[in-house]
Amino acid sequence: FNVDQSTITLVSEDFKHLAVAALAGTETGYPLGAAIPLENTPNEVVIRENRVYIPSDSMGLEIGEMKSILSGPIAIGNNVLGTLNLASTMVNAFNDRDANFLNQLLSLMNASVENRRLFEQIESALLTTEEQARSLAELNRLSEQFSSATSVDEVIALILENLNKIINADEWAFTTIDEKDGTYEIVMSPEQVERLSSDSEQPITTTQPLANTIVSRAAKERRTIIEFSCKDSAYTDVRFWAEQRGIQTVMSAPLFAGSTLLGVLNTGSKDLSAYTVQDENIIQSIASLAGSTIDNRRLFTQIQKRSQQLETSAEVSRVASTILDPTELLPRVIELIKEGFDLYYAGIFLIDETGEITGEPNKWAVLRAGSGDAGDQMVAAGHKLEVGSESMIGTAISNAQARIALNVGDEASFFANPYLPNTRSEMALPLTSRGAVVGALSIQSEIADAFSPEDITALQTMADQLANAIENARLFEQTEIRAEELTVLNEMARGFTQSMDVDELVKNTFEFTGRMMDAANFYMVLYSAEDDILENKLFVQAGQIITPPQSRVKLGPGLTEWIIQNKLPVLMPTDAESHIEALGVEITGEVPKSWLGVPMLLGNEVTGVIAVQNFQNENVYNNHSLDLLIAVSSQAAVAIDNAQRFGETQTRARHEEILRRVTTQVHATTDPDAILRTAVREVSDALGKPAFVKLSSADQAVGSGFETSPPPAPDFEPPSQQPAAGPIEPSGDSEER
Repeated sequence: FNVDQSTITLVSEDFKHLAVAALAGTETGYPLGAAIPLENTPNEVVIRENRVYIPSDSMGLEIGEMKSILSGPIAIGNNVLGTLNLASTMVNAFNDRDANFLNQLLSLMNASVENRRLFEQIESALLTTEEQARSLAELNRLSEQFSSATSVDEVIALILENLNKIINADEWAFTTIDEKDGTYEIVMSPEQVERLSSDSEQPITTTQPLANTIVSRAAKERRTIIEFSCKDSAYTDVRFWAEQRGIQTVMSAPLFAGSTLLGVLNTGSKDLSAYTVQDENIIQSIASLAGSTIDNRRLFTQIQKRSQQLETSAEVSRVASTILDPTELLPRVIELIKEGFDLYYAGIFLIDETGEITGEPNKWAVLRAGSGDAGDQMVAAGHKLEVGSESMIGTAISNAQARIALNVGDEASFFANPYLPNTRSEMALPLTSRGAVVGALSIQSEIADAFSPEDITALQTMADQLANAIENARLFEQTEIRAEELTVLNEMARGFTQSMDVDELVKNTFEFTGRMMDAANFYMVLYSAEDDILENKLFVQAGQIITPPQSRVKLGPGLTEWIIQNKLPVLMPTDAESHIEALGVEITGEVPKSWLGVPMLLGNEVTGVIAVQNFQNENVYNNHSLDLLIAVSSQAAVAIDNAQRFGETQTRARHEEILRRVTTQVHATTDPDAILRTAVREVSDALGKPAFVKLSSADQAVGSGFETSPPPAPDFEPPSQQPAAGPIEPSGDSEER
C-alpha cells in the first residue's frame, strides 16, 4: 500500500478505548501507547461490524495531516482484538480493490494470530499440567507428613514449611484470630521471620487489629478470598503486605477443624494476577487436609485422654478401698489425679468440723493434701479458706455445687495464690458424702479453657468417690478409736476391781484417762457431803504430779464447787473466760484455753470431781471427750467408794481386835498401873497417834498419868505455782483428821 502511516490498535476490555500498540510511517497524530476514544470513530464501525471499512471522510476526526483512512479488524473468529489502520495525506487514496486486498491480508494475519494463541494455550496447558503435577506431588508429601504430626502446632509448622512449594507465593503466613480482643496474630516459620527481619528495616508486628481485614472476611464467610491490586485494597492487612513487601495479589483460606476455626492460611504474590481457580482449589485442599488431620488427632487425643481418665478413676477407687488411713490416702489420691488428668495442681480441702485445727468449728476448709512442692508448702503453712467466702473452695462448699473458672482472669474474686502463679483454669468440686459436704477438691491447669464438659463430669464423679472414701476412712478411724477407747475402759474396769487402795485407784484413773484424751493437766478431788470438805487427791501439771498446799479444804466459789453443787459437768472447748463469767464462778491464775470437768456420782450423790485442762490450744475437748470422762468418773466413783468402805470395814475390825486384846490383858491383871499402861500402848499402836491417860479427881485440875510419844511431823514443801482451776485451795477453816 502506498500509505503515509500504518497503526495497530488494541481494544480495551470495556470497549471504550483503543491503545496504539504499533506505529509505522509519519509520526503524526496519536503517539505509541496512546489511548484513543473509540466512540464515533471509523474503528468503532470496524469493531462493531467486524469488517474492513473505508470512511467517506475522516468522520470529522482529523489525524494530523492524514486525509484518507482504511481500517480492518484484527479478530479471532467473532472476537475482535483490535484494528489495522492505513492512512494517507491524499484525499480518496483508497478504493474497493485496496479494501479487498486488506481483507485478504487480515485473513492471513488473523489466522496467524489464532495459531499463535492456540500454541500459547497448548504450551500454557502443558506448563499448567506440569505445575499441577508438581503441586499434587508436594500436597501428597505434605499429607504424609501430617500423619506423623501430634499437635495443632506441628500441623501449622508443616504448612508454613511447605506452602510456598505447593502454591506460587512470595510471602505466606498463618493467622490466628482472637475475636474477643478484636485482633489477629501472624504466625510464620522461623526461616520467614529471620528473612523478613533481615530484608526490612521496619519490624513485622505479629499482632494486628482484626477490623477491615481479608482474614476476618474469609473466616466469617468460611470461604477463600482472592484480592487483586493490593495497593488500592480496602483491607488493611492486604495494604500492609503491598506496602511492606510489594505484594500485588493475596489469597486467604479459612482453616477449620470440625466447626472450630483455627485460623486463616494466607499467600501473597508480586504478580498482578497470580492466582487462578486452580490455586484456590489447591489452598482449599490444604486447609481441608489440615483440618481433617487436626480433627482426627483431637479425636484420638480425646480417646486417649478419656482412657487415661478411666484408668485413673479405677486406680483411685482401688486405692480408696484399700487405704483407710486418711493421712496416707489423701496424698496418694491427689498425685493420682494430678498425673492422670495432666494437671498443674490438685488439692483436697476438708472442713474442720470440730475446730481441732483452726479453733473454729465448721468455719474453715483446711488443705489436707496438695500435689508437688507447692502443695507440701501450703499444707505445712496450714493453708485454709473460709467456708462461704468468695473463694472458689468456699463457694463450692457452701453451695454444694461445682465452681468452674475456665479463665481465672475473668474471675473478679480470683485469689492469686503465690504458691501457684501459673494457674489459668480452675475448678472447685464439692466433696459430698451421704448428703453432706465434707470438703472440696481443687483442680488447676496452666492452660486457659483447659476443662471440657467430659473432664468436668469425670472429675466430679471422682470427687464423689473420694468423698465416700474419706468418710469411710473417717468412720474406720473413729471405729478404731472407739474400739481402743472401749479396750481402755474395760481394762480400767478390771484394774479397779483388783485394787482396794484409794491412792492406787486415783493414780490408775489418771493413767487411763491419759490414754483416751489429753490429761497433761489433770486433777481429782473427793468430796464429803457429811463434812462439806474437799480432799485434793491428785494434781498433775504439764505431766508432773504436784503436791497441793492443803489436802483438805472447805468449799469455795470455784469451778469444782459449781460442779458439786449443781451435779453437772462443765465443758469449755473455747472461750473459757466467757463460760466462767456465765457460770458466775471465780478462778485465779492462768485461764485455760480448753477445760472439761465432771462430777463423780454415786446415784444422786456427788463424791468428787475429775477435771482436765489445756493451756495452749482450744477445742482440745469436745462432747465425745465429755462422754469418755463421765464413763471414767462413774467407774472411779464406784471403785473408790468400794475401797473406802473396805477400808472402813478393816478399820472397824482392827478396832474390835484391839478392844478384844486390851480387854483380855486387862482382865489378866489386877494392877491398876499395868492396866493403864497396857491400854495406852495398844491404843497408840493401833491408831498411829500419840495417846495418854490422865487421872484426876473432881477437885483436882491436874493429875498424873501415862503418855506415848507422838510420831514426827512429815516434811512438806508447797509447789512453786498452781493453775487457777487446779487443786482446791483452803477457802476458810481447814481441819485435819
